[in-house]
Amino acid sequence: MASVIMMRVPAGGVNKISAALAVCPAGTTLQLEAGVYMERDPLLVHKDGIRILGIAPVATSLAGGAKAVGETEIRASSTDLAGNALIEVCCASFEMSDCAVKVQMDGESDAGDGAKAAATKDCKMRRVAQVQRGGRDVVFSRCRISCTNGIGIEIGEDSAPVISGCRINSCTCGILVHGYAAPTIMDCTSQDCHEACIKVTGNCSGVVSNCVFQECAEAGVVAGGYAHTTFRHTQVNDTHGCGFLLVGKTTITIEDCVVKGQHVNGIQAGDDSDPTVRRNKVVHSQGSGLVLHDRAQGLYISNEIFDSKLAGVGVRDGSNPIFTNNVITNGEGSGIVLLGEAGGVYEGNTVTKNKCAGIGLKGRAHALFENNQVNHNDGYGVWLQDHARGTFQHNMVENNSMAGISVNNHASPMVQHNSIKQGKQVGLLLQHNSSGTFANNIVSGNKAANVLLMGNSRSVVANNKISGSPGGGGLIRGESVCHLINNTIEHNSRANLAVLDRSSPHAENNMIQDGAGRGIVITGMATGVYRGNRVSNHRLAGVYVGGKAEPNFISNVVADSGASGVVVEDSAKGVFTSNSVFGNECAAVAVQGNAQPILHKNVVIHDGKGGIWLGEQAAGVFTENCVQDCESGWRIGSGVTAKIDHTVTQSLDKLMVMMESQAYPQQQRMVIVRNPDESSSDHISLGVCRAPIPLFAQKQAGEATRPLPCSKIEVAATTLTGANLPNLMNASVPAGGTACVSG
Repeated sequence: MASVIMMRVPAGGVNKISAALAVCPAGTTLQLEAGVYMERDPLLVHKDGIRILGIAPVATSLAGGAKAVGETEIRASSTDLAGNALIEVCCASFEMSDCAVKVQMDGESDAGDGAKAAATKDCKMRRVAQVQRGGRDVVFSRCRISCTNGIGIEIGEDSAPVISGCRINSCTCGILVHGYAAPTIMDCTSQDCHEACIKVTGNCSGVVSNCVFQECAEAGVVAGGYAHTTFRHTQVNDTHGCGFLLVGKTTITIEDCVVKGQHVNGIQAGDDSDPTVRRNKVVHSQGSGLVLHDRAQGLYISNEIFDSKLAGVGVRDGSNPIFTNNVITNGEGSGIVLLGEAGGVYEGNTVTKNKCAGIGLKGRAHALFENNQVNHNDGYGVWLQDHARGTFQHNMVENNSMAGISVNNHASPMVQHNSIKQGKQVGLLLQHNSSGTFANNIVSGNKAANVLLMGNSRSVVANNKISGSPGGGGLIRGESVCHLINNTIEHNSRANLAVLDRSSPHAENNMIQDGAGRGIVITGMATGVYRGNRVSNHRLAGVYVGGKAEPNFISNVVADSGASGVVVEDSAKGVFTSNSVFGNECAAVAVQGNAQPILHKNVVIHDGKGGIWLGEQAAGVFTENCVQDCESGWRIGSGVTAKIDHTVTQSLDKLMVMMESQAYPQQQRMVIVRNPDESSSDHISLGVCRAPIPLFAQKQAGEATRPLPCSKIEVAATTLTGANLPNLMNASVPAGGTACVSG
């Protein structure tokens, strides 16, 4: 076993350490004393096994506070070093510990701003330590390093040293790693640096863990080139620029780190960087928590970003990241903002309690947002403008102060299978020249209205469930030419569907039912085509047409309204063709004021409650309509100028034949059933199964219930007219009455 060579080097004098290194053999331990060592020549370490051991400072309590005394300090002048590092390591093994090492320019303590500025020009040439070779047997531990306007420790080529427990301050760059170096840097502090606390570039790798980087003028960490270093359990505090700044094509990993205190952006990735960023906390950013620009990509998983002054996450230019399971909250701006042509995938994130929008897209941004929770934001839940696109699916957008989803300008997203609920204003706001497809969403409980289309929106709204709004189900304004197809619009407090201004929608095959107000309201100068819709069970009129509206109603069913089925008044016109109107409490069709509708080939079943009523001054054309032959089939007021041609009253059986011939193809089979028993003490309850359509009946007599033979039920007719009405699946037919049951 080789013996350990110890050499004590006394403090004081000049070049004592460099002289000892020149003469000592490999494997020598140089034991330094407490005190100051002045070195004018570089400390060249080319022999393996050299150890330079200093004396750690001792904290002593003195008047005015604690002070560290009794340490080993090595000093050098940048002028004397002439561009060389003070400590140059080019061997397989070396150790320096418990030394304070400082490189300064001559007269630095009283140098003016001009002298300091001049010194900055050669900052890349001024270095305390430079490691060019060696693996984990090259160790710097518990050292205190400073190099004003220079580099604390430079690690290059293919070296892999261990830097442990060191404190680096007052440098331009605390630690510089480049080449193919792969250091292990742990439990270190780098602070008060004029540029970066640590910079990794080239093709370097390695691990930086449990470190603190703080009080830097530009960035705590700069990663560039093709660096793929891992930063773990590290804090970046109080930088005047970014916490982490990523450039070039770096693929570093940042995990379990904290960025807090004074900084602009927490993590900023630009150029072609492609990092992995996971389980970090980014707090109190003066700008954004995370910023991506240029062509940056990366994987961002399970991070917490809160209290940002601007957007929690800002993605712009052509950036295309993947964000998964992050929490973005309590920001002064929006949660996530995409600008330019930004894209990416955003999945499983929680975006909540931000002062502006939860998610915003501008420019030509386009991205996939899936399974995110966007709630309790003070602005919009999701906001798109300009020419933004993107797909939003399976998200929960709830309890936001403004619209749940707002689509503006020429934006055109695909929005499907989302829950848009309990907003303080509108659930789905589509305005200006927006378009896009909005399908299979649940839009409910939003206070102002569930869906509002304005401007010239050309959106397609299909297969949605729109319910439970105190402000109304769907509201179409401006000059919108949207398409509403196969939606269920129900249980809204005002009109289930209101069409105003000059809008001209195409509404087809919708279920509009169970409203506290009217079913469909069309007024202003609105037009549009309404085909194959089922409008039923409203407290007021099923369809109201007023103002100067001129809709085209074709093959709709209007049933079971608490007032009239169809009301046309004011100066409204419109064409109503092949519609079926039945089961309404007042007139099936009421024409009032100066209205001038055209009704052609409609079927009106009213059971004596009122068929077609024309008020004073009513006009219009009524041709080939069939009205049930019973009391109050027609009522015509004074001054009526309407043209009534080939319009007849018919029995129910003949009416059903007509309904069969004009049925809308997508509507489901309907069965008209009569209860021929005239006893007022009973009724027949029906249960209807889907095709084939058998009927079952029971007659209630006091407490007893007994089956009735099918002969007691008169099936008046069957037809394809009518969409599925779940509330009629178990309809009750009063004595002598008629029910329409769909299957």
